Amino acid sequence: MMLANQKGFSSILGAEHDDFFPLFAQAPALLRTLLVADGTVTKLIEAYFLEALRVLLHSQQPVTAQEIPPNFLLRRNQSYLHRKIALVGAATATHYLTAESWIDTTCFQLSLQQSFLQGEMGLGELLQKFELSTYRKIAAYFSEQAGDGCCFCRTYVIYVQQQPAIQITEKFPVHVYELKS
Repeated sequence: MMLANQKGFSSILGAEHDDFFPLFAQAPALLRTLLVADGTVTKLIEAYFLEALRVLLHSQQPVTAQEIPPNFLLRRNQSYLHRKIALVGAATATHYLTAESWIDTTCFQLSLQQSFLQGEMGLGELLQKFELSTYRKIAAYFSEQAGDGCCFCRTYVIYVQQQPAIQITEKFPVHVYELKS
């Protein structure tokens, strides 16, 4: 599906992401909504699919500055918390998304740092629980092939007190969102 006036839709993703728009336009409606959501997507997914989600923690460990990826967008510190999770349906075990996060824990109070380490909630939910004022900025949209098909992805940075504090890459398997769109 190619829209006649694609340039007129730059405000959806931002002009800097125009190259992703043709793929974006073909995505199921819910997936397009999730990709541009400014905040936690957990409640949106739960509401749409009428299923509670749980965080499945794949890995979580402190890493040093030498272990950060080339596309790292946070300021350079001595260490970070690196976390990989999946949001999984409690009843169906459907994997609705996977996420990889880099957390600059120095930006947060000790009680929130401890909550990060427990790994029981999504980061967006934790930030809401602690009533932190945040701002999210999308850095990239992209697609990639996964074992069971294509994923639409986004990388964004969460700012706390005007400081880049968390970098997250979320990957949404397209086939999950085609089922009910």
